[in-house]
Amino acid sequence: MERRRRPRRVRVALLVAAVCTVWLVGSRSPRPAQAAGPGGRVLLVGTWHDRQGTYRDVQGAVDAAKPGDWILIAPGDYHESPDANAGVLVTTPRVHLVGMDRNGVIVDGTLPDAPQPCDGDPAWQNSGPSGAGRNGIVVKASGVSVDNLTVCNFVGQDRSGMQLAFDGGYGTARAGLGGFEASDITATSTAASGARADVASYGIFVSNTRGPGSITESAASNMSDSALHIGGCSDCNTVFDHDLAQHSAIGFTAINAGGRLVLEHSTITDNGAGIDLASEQDLSAPPPQDGACPAGRRGPVAGNSRSCTVIFANSVTNNNDPNVPGSAAQGGTLKFIGAGIYIAGGRDDTVAANTVSDQGSYGIATLIYPWQGPSAASTSHCQGGQTLVAGQLCLFNAYGNRIAGNRLANNGAFGNPTNGDLADATLADDPANCFTDNTSVNGQLVTTAPAGLQTPTGTCARRDSSALFGMLGVQIACATQALGPCENDRPASALGAIKALAGLLHGDTTALDEPDLPTASARYPSAVDVTVSTLAPQPGSPNPCHGVPRNPWCR
Repeated sequence: MERRRRPRRVRVALLVAAVCTVWLVGSRSPRPAQAAGPGGRVLLVGTWHDRQGTYRDVQGAVDAAKPGDWILIAPGDYHESPDANAGVLVTTPRVHLVGMDRNGVIVDGTLPDAPQPCDGDPAWQNSGPSGAGRNGIVVKASGVSVDNLTVCNFVGQDRSGMQLAFDGGYGTARAGLGGFEASDITATSTAASGARADVASYGIFVSNTRGPGSITESAASNMSDSALHIGGCSDCNTVFDHDLAQHSAIGFTAINAGGRLVLEHSTITDNGAGIDLASEQDLSAPPPQDGACPAGRRGPVAGNSRSCTVIFANSVTNNNDPNVPGSAAQGGTLKFIGAGIYIAGGRDDTVAANTVSDQGSYGIATLIYPWQGPSAASTSHCQGGQTLVAGQLCLFNAYGNRIAGNRLANNGAFGNPTNGDLADATLADDPANCFTDNTSVNGQLVTTAPAGLQTPTGTCARRDSSALFGMLGVQIACATQALGPCENDRPASALGAIKALAGLLHGDTTALDEPDLPTASARYPSAVDVTVSTLAPQPGSPNPCHGVPRNPWCR
């Protein structure tokens, strides 16, 4: 397969200033492997072109490595540490793992006797020593790079089921990880059993980092949570660039992650939902998700210079699949089925120059996030939100976001009232969410809910919350199941939840259009049978020896 070419950076008139190109390029961290220069030893794993290395397994080389060392891995199916919670655990800083063949070097989570690499048979999945699941390559040190290899079939839930994890302290509310880099990574799973414990959770997982970090030219698929994830960093200082996320519950998630954070030139397709920026009281604590720039910095996009979290020039298409791993057929739930890009309780984010098409519910939406139940982390106390019921309901509002210069086509195919291109279901706040200069690919009018959502003059007037407490709010509640399921294709239960929320906020629900809402359509696809989609072989590094000190494999 021919390697993808990086297109010239898109410029959007009046929206993306010249400074955008400079800022985005400057925000990328240099690849640690190249920056390391000729220093460090080279440790060889396996046999490459009839030249046998010193180590038979990756963990053995990692345990022997010192800061600055390189670990080259020959093609093979590596069933690493099958009796441990992590396949490969990296705790030494500035170690560089490089596969010699992206599709041929496989760190495999299945049991060692599995008849084939990444075997999807439930009998060969390895749930770990405690039965709670395992993680694949886990990096807990700064300056580490992982390049040009495949990780597959590490299964589990909650804190496991991650294929490649850069973990700076998940659940601690501290940013313990500095620089990191991953490129040309394939993170996938073939497991699709009926048990949630036997599915993979995350493809590439980044948590609690201060960066600089980058995830580039990488692909992830068949994940029950998200293919690409970053969380728990108020200033993440991380770039995702030219990546692919597909056939997962959500393609890309940023949970309580913001500051300098960029997702650009990536393809998000065939998931349950596309891109999710959210404030949550989960282990990516503390909330909120806030894209505002760190003190003393300005964002790259004209008209929203306070925002440094940018979703830029991505292709987001056909994220409508209810049968992905982790769906209701396995006892899980999908978040916002059919949504392309959504900001749930996040603030000060910029969504610019993306192409969003063929989304069943909404192309791009901003909405409230009512977090039900107690916090999942002791460090979360509804920061940035509004406590409605102590210990039971925390409401995060989305505000100050700019949705600008995006191209939209064929969104709203589920056909429910308000489904379409753009939507804003938030409480009145200042600064308001601003929708400007978004256009249709096929020349049709951009559809919005509420009507008149776009502001052609570029002004961002504060809006009331009437749309939230009407049909739009009911439809979003049904699509997300955030406030309860919609039974028998009718939104009666969602209507009740919306009325209860209105009562908590205002003490008055008489403004709701009650006669019309219960009878309106609220049909969203539900899971029939969980499936996995084979991820095609991906183009790898054209020269894995580039920048590596001289050694028997690289001359």
